Amino acid sequence: MCIQRIHRLPTSVWESAYVLFTSTDIATNTDHLQRRCQAFIDPLIEAPPLLIILDLVLLKPRVFLHLLFNRGSPPATSGGTEVVKDKDGDSVLQRNEVHDRKARVNADLMSLTAATLAAEVAVRVVPALHSLDFAQSITLALLTTVRVGMELAAQLGASTLLALVILRLKGWYPFTGKQSTKEDDGTEAMRDGRQESFLPALIPLTLVYTALLPLLLQLALGIWYPPHPSIHESPQATGTFLSPLALIPEFILARLPDSVATTLADITTGASDVWADADRVWAGTRLLGGMSAGFGLRVLLPTRPYQTTTIVLAGWGAAVGAGRLFDIVCERVQG
Repeated sequence: MCIQRIHRLPTSVWESAYVLFTSTDIATNTDHLQRRCQAFIDPLIEAPPLLIILDLVLLKPRVFLHLLFNRGSPPATSGGTEVVKDKDGDSVLQRNEVHDRKARVNADLMSLTAATLAAEVAVRVVPALHSLDFAQSITLALLTTVRVGMELAAQLGASTLLALVILRLKGWYPFTGKQSTKEDDGTEAMRDGRQESFLPALIPLTLVYTALLPLLLQLALGIWYPPHPSIHESPQATGTFLSPLALIPEFILARLPDSVATTLADITTGASDVWADADRVWAGTRLLGGMSAGFGLRVLLPTRPYQTTTIVLAGWGAAVGAGRLFDIVCERVQG
């Protein structure tokens, strides 16, 4: 879509404010189009799904805008279409498009949430299946599905609720239709299309989209990475943890009081045990997932970095709380 034309085109050919070009036109007449158009928008409209997935994994901002606002939208018309209005003066066509977009966003959210739930359950269940029989595997899969479902619902709900509160305080949502079009110096301001087309469901949809990268990474690492030992097994030092005592010169260690040296040794032993027993793949992928979630929300929302971080951390905290609640319920049922 050309958004900044250089040469005026005949109105008999183009009646709209924008000029649409297909991917074939761009591929065969690039020089000609660049002489007539100064800027294009959303090159992913006709992109294949594989390219969109790769751009999503690479966390490109344009792919988030495309998936959240343009994907599945009806083609733009060249004008001249008769506008049908209801008795209240609202456009029937525009109202139908808004309804269809809400339905499409909700359908995408439900399908992607189900896929995320299945992938997360697979990541947690598959490493333990080799030591369980069929009945135990089914029980573990069902319990894990319930737990992951609770955690995912709590995470998406808490992040969405906090984000909506922040947007309400900023006066950004709900949109009143009175967006300022003038800067302080009197120049024309750029309209924020995100605000005009914002839906609350786009917040959890963004979080689900950003979960793609860490889940793919964790599934890939789970193929060759040794399974995490059971919590009932004694942790064994791997030798990869750098002791803080190794950083202190020997002549200083020799002059330290015995109580200080003993405390440092206990801290080192405890840290080494935690490091040996920790699931570093899970921690690394979750850290990467938090970074990608924050990036996606920064593309969607007009929030500051600390606000975006708070939204992500609130979702994590709610997920941890839901997991603890599930554990408490299971303990009481078993007891």
